[in-house]
Parts: sequence; structure tokens; C-alpha cells
Amino acid sequence: MFLALNIGIRVGTGIIVASLCVALLGAASTISRTWIGTQKWRILRAFPIEEATLVRQTVLVAAGVLTLDVACPIILFSVFSADSPDAEKTWCTVLFGMGAAVVSVLSRSASRAVVRLAMLLGLIVSAALWIVHDGIGTLLVLVLGAVGLAAVHDVGALHGTARHATADPNILLGELRSSTMTLVDSIGLAVMSAIFTFTTADQGLITPLGMAFVTANTPLNSFFSRNPSTYSVIVAAPGSNAIFARYYSSACVFYVLSGIPAAIMLSRSGVPLPILLAELISCAAAAALVAGTLERYRPITSWKSEREVLRHPRKYLPPAAGLAATTLVMLVGSPA
Repeated sequence: MFLALNIGIRVGTGIIVASLCVALLGAASTISRTWIGTQKWRILRAFPIEEATLVRQTVLVAAGVLTLDVACPIILFSVFSADSPDAEKTWCTVLFGMGAAVVSVLSRSASRAVVRLAMLLGLIVSAALWIVHDGIGTLLVLVLGAVGLAAVHDVGALHGTARHATADPNILLGELRSSTMTLVDSIGLAVMSAIFTFTTADQGLITPLGMAFVTANTPLNSFFSRNPSTYSVIVAAPGSNAIFARYYSSACVFYVLSGIPAAIMLSRSGVPLPILLAELISCAAAAALVAGTLERYRPITSWKSEREVLRHPRKYLPPAAGLAATTLVMLVGSPA
């Protein structure tokens, strides 16, 4: 909203809806992993409440959280970024966000694979139709959410949060292969980074901020805080510093690769390739260094739910360090 109010960035409604869907899917994946897919959900199911009612109420509560945390900020940004806000289109966007929140939760948490797939495809089709005609897209996603609520029988199966773990000598790759939440968040951040950079560069604002988006990958940055038993074993073993160094070196490489789409968008605006590479590498290295230092010497240990780790305020430190480093490179490398 700061960009919309103070820098004059104007964002098309198609980009707003695409960003909304990507952000909702990422947040829904996190809720599925840290809330619906935990032992607390199994305990809740033991209460004398009709299971169908419990499932629907859980989905609605999760959708409400997504609406407040994700949909509202994006919709407000779309309103403030418009030269002359259209009341009808704004209400369609609000209703679309509410329906998409329900569909996103079902696409990540429903027990049956056919329901998850149907919700995901339905969300994609609804977003595409919204771009063509906002009323039709909004109606479809609302109907899809209502039908999904009526049809869903169970949520909370662990397949929606973590796939079968595979033995991998690289901890980071193993996390990406075994955790759907981490994979979805990583893909979402890369997509949002590219969309943001394309939008700003297209309007003449050349900023490396989009590169820092990919380093805001809290599941990867806080891996050892989220897995205290793994942290304890590694710290007790000889050569623990080398293990941390390998993990966050891998994270640095991963962030560089994830930031390539944003770098390509900037290159189309005339930014020299050496400057782009320096910005990308410095951003990834600074973020990985800060995250690694925090996890090695100050891991978050006093938590009752994994969601507390993912929402801890220090999650902003790695991307802030990455943004500072890449901004410094941009200022030094720019012509006087």
C-alpha cells in the first residue's frame, strides 16, 4: 500500500487476482501444515461434535484467517493503486477473495485427492474467467466454495502437509521434496517476485525489491527452529558448523535461482548483466548469512505450535538484510 500511495504504482486487476490466488494458496498450505495437519486437529475431532459440522467450521475459520491476513491487504492495495476505483469491480474482488480463501483451504487440506485437485483447477479457471469478466469469475469461485463445503467430508490428512520423506544428503533439497508447505511457499514467492518486478519495471520503477521477496522463505530460513530434534542432534555432533554452512550455502544458491525471473524482468529495463548478478548474489548471500547465524546461535525453541515459528517477527530479518545488500550494490553500481 505504501507503493500505491506514495510512488504511484498502478497494478492491473488481472495481476491483482493472480497475486491473490498465489498468496492464498501459499498461506493455505501453511495453515494445512501447522494447524489442520497437526495433533491438535486429531484432539479436536475427539470432541462430541458432528464431524461434518466440525470440518465445515474449521474450513470457514481457516478461510476467515486467510481473508484477513492475505486477501484484505491485497484488495486494499488494488483499491489504492487505482486512478478511479470502480465500486462494482471492488466488490467483485472482495467476494472473489472470500470465495477463493475457502477454495484454497480445501485445495490444500481436503483428505480426498480428487477434491483437492478439483478445488485447485477450479480456482485457476475462476481467476482466468475473472480477468475476462469479473462477475462470472466471482460467481464461479463462490459456487465452487459452497459446493466444496457441502461435499467435503474430512480434512487434516498429513498428505496435504508433507509428502513421503526421502533420504537426501542435502537437507534443503530433502525439505523441499518432503514438505508441500515449503515447496508451495517457495514457488509462490518466486512467482510473486516476478510479478512485482514486472509490474514496477513496466512503470519505470527499477528496484531490486522483488529479488528480496524470494529470501522471505520462512520455512527454509527457520528449518532448524521448526525441527528442534534435528538441531539438537546436529549441534551435538562433530562438525556441526559445517552442516549449518552447507545448508545455508544451499539456501543461498536456491535464492539465486529463485530470483532469476525477477532479474530477467530487470534486464529488460536495461540494467547491465554484471550489476544484476551482483545484486542477486549479494541479496541471497546476505539473507542466508543472517538466517544461518540466527538459526545456529539463537534458534526459536520456546514454541508450542510450528505456526509460532513461521509468524515470529524475526522472519523479516533475512529479507531485510538481502534488500539492504542488493540496494547497496545497486547504488554503488549505478552511474553517477
